[in-house]
Amino acid sequence: MSASTSQSATHRVWRTAYRALLVLLPRELRERHGSAMLDLFARELARKEAQGLFATSAAALAGLGDLLGRGLRERIADERRGFGQAERTVLRNSVLSFALAFFVLTDIMLALSMGRQSRSMSAEQWLSVLWYSVPYIAAMTIPMALFVAVLAALNKKGRHATPPEREEDSGKTPRMMPLALLGVVVTILAYGLNTQVLPKANTELQWLQSGKRDGFRGDRSLTPRELQDRWRELETQLASGRTSRAESNARELINNYRVEYHKKYAISAACLFLTLFAVSLTRRLRRIPIAWQVPLTVAVFSGYYVLFIVGESLGDSGMLSPSLAMWSANLTLLLLTLLLLTPGLSARAHRPVAW
Repeated sequence: MSASTSQSATHRVWRTAYRALLVLLPRELRERHGSAMLDLFARELARKEAQGLFATSAAALAGLGDLLGRGLRERIADERRGFGQAERTVLRNSVLSFALAFFVLTDIMLALSMGRQSRSMSAEQWLSVLWYSVPYIAAMTIPMALFVAVLAALNKKGRHATPPEREEDSGKTPRMMPLALLGVVVTILAYGLNTQVLPKANTELQWLQSGKRDGFRGDRSLTPRELQDRWRELETQLASGRTSRAESNARELINNYRVEYHKKYAISAACLFLTLFAVSLTRRLRRIPIAWQVPLTVAVFSGYYVLFIVGESLGDSGMLSPSLAMWSANLTLLLLTLLLLTPGLSARAHRPVAW
């Protein structure tokens, strides 16, 4: 491959990245100035080409960074200007629906979990197990409840029944940003639960079920920092030959610790990814009747759970990087979200679906 062909391919990659980031700009601004901005970016790359690959790459990264910053500023300003009655109604309904869905789902899963406990436990032990099971159950039901809530709120009949404050708010599709921020807030709360509260609750559950407080804690009872310390200590022992374990067992244990480490972050981030996926589904399909929401929710969570479990198994066995294994379900959701939000993928992209 000649040098000019290689440079052309490199420029094409940078232009593709720039074109992809243009989606951050509000539509009106993108349609008015997007082509001119892309042409200016391409000319700057061509101007730097004579100075070598490093100068070209630096110019490309500077241009992408400038577009990213400007896009976020413009998008936030546009979202603030466009935050109207539709957004307030959907956001309020989402919060209320989330609280209700979380309460119902958590109660159902707690009942199922406690039904499998030993009948020989005393009342005090039973209450202790119930109390320390709540964080574990909540870690699963929080993202589930958020997806259900956002999907229901966006497809609630009469969501525009309240007269809009402004004429332009009438009948418009609610914006994504407020719901994305809700997903971020819930993700932060889930992060605190999964990384701090859950390990302590799992420790107590382990000791309650074993009947002894021997100080040993499994990987699910460790915080992210403790998991890091464990696998780094094992790696150091392996490198120096000081471990009493077989190398295969030590490697498997390291994988287990790393998988659990990424799982705590991935399952927290699922709140945001599921929120965005619910919004993109409604944007694409416009109206999802409640009769379809239930099987759709079951299908989404079944697929997500299968990807998550398969990823965990592959990560534990070392067949896949622990980080990729535990983030694959979220990355799949992100890819589907981007596909659903990309205009022109379907002839029905801007038409209501006839159910």
